[in-house]
Amino acid sequence: MQIVGLEGMWGLLLTLFLVLPALYLLPGEEQGHLYDGVNDLVLLSNSAEFAWLSLAGIAAHALHNATSMGVLSVLSGVQREMVGCTRTCFIWLFGLAARYLFGSRADFAEA
Repeated sequence: MQIVGLEGMWGLLLTLFLVLPALYLLPGEEQGHLYDGVNDLVLLSNSAEFAWLSLAGIAAHALHNATSMGVLSVLSGVQREMVGCTRTCFIWLFGLAARYLFGSRADFAEA
């Protein structure tokens, strides 16, 4: 678990202090920047639904990392990758199911 924590810490530090400032300085279509993180902060503060969905995504990612480490301690790296590849299939199947169960009302489903 320490590896997962260190990986997350380094990823956060590199993103906050290297990637996001570089994307802010590059010219683009988001108010003159390639990426404007201030817009995301405003969106998070104005939309409770988006804030909860963001927290759910962070929790899902943390759970995925923790279970991946657990699988790796019991199985081989090849088996872990095979399990990881099935995740894409389940996401795709969820999108298809949402499309056919909810029809055009589902903005998040496959078109």
